[in-house]
Amino acid sequence: MKIGVTGANGSIGKLLTPILEATGNEVIKFVRREPNNDKEAFWNPGKRTIDMDAFQKVDAIIHLAGEPVAPSSILGFLPFSGKRWNKEKKNNIYWSRKLAAETFIEAYKNSDYFPKVFISASSIGIYGNQQDLIIDENSTYVRGTFDQYVAEEAWEKSLEELLAFKVRVVFARTGIVLGPTMPMVKILKLIWKLNIGGPVGGGNQYWPWVSIDDVLGGYLFSIKNDQIVGPVNIVSPAPIKQKDFSKLLAKEMNKIAILPIPAFAVKLIVGSDLAEALVLSSRRVLPSKLLRYGYEFKHEYLNNYMKEIVANE
Repeated sequence: MKIGVTGANGSIGKLLTPILEATGNEVIKFVRREPNNDKEAFWNPGKRTIDMDAFQKVDAIIHLAGEPVAPSSILGFLPFSGKRWNKEKKNNIYWSRKLAAETFIEAYKNSDYFPKVFISASSIGIYGNQQDLIIDENSTYVRGTFDQYVAEEAWEKSLEELLAFKVRVVFARTGIVLGPTMPMVKILKLIWKLNIGGPVGGGNQYWPWVSIDDVLGGYLFSIKNDQIVGPVNIVSPAPIKQKDFSKLLAKEMNKIAILPIPAFAVKLIVGSDLAEALVLSSRRVLPSKLLRYGYEFKHEYLNNYMKEIVANE
């Protein structure tokens, strides 16, 4: 299969691309600079342009591109870093997804031949804050936060027009991605090394975590399995409360998780909207569709996987 990938240099894309190639696929990376070789093709969603020749030759698209939602380092949370959710940052997050969707829709409209499979990154943030309710792909949304709005309006609704072309569209609603090289893990480990870690905002909110191995596996499974259509939750089958996550991390790092971090302090440090999106909202999300169609998780429980994360310095 020939697969076009956007966001191939991101934290997920740079790991997914070599796996796609190793499993016998040909990958075309859509890049926003001059292509370096025939494995790259130009696109510029800000100007709604894309290499139509390359687009019409791929069998599937895996769309990962978009303005990063969270900072990649702890310095990004500083007020003047440009990474916090001020008005400009929110604009960039929303329109990077909206314009990319419009670029692809126009490409489909102007093509006689086009990719029959389209897998787009999305987020479990689409469900909103649902406290202890169990969430699957059929759950309703609790609206009112910026991350929920972006996931619903810019990531998913913007691409619904693709259904008119009889394309198999998949929305990969991904949870909190954990792995030795993942930005969130690096930030959390640094916080604990500084001895300022602990339960956040009471710690009773559910964190729908997922290993990077299962994110990659979920994408591969979704592209191969024709039964995977529409939203698919890429999360562990065993979501965990934030306070229990803190205890596991503390244990593996030989720290003591006794310093509670109140919600108001987190909001003050990183901003209210970003705090709600990253650590304060509770989403007890289950991967019902992946389980139904037989996906086997590599890391189902965090207590075993945490050892692997911390061991890899």
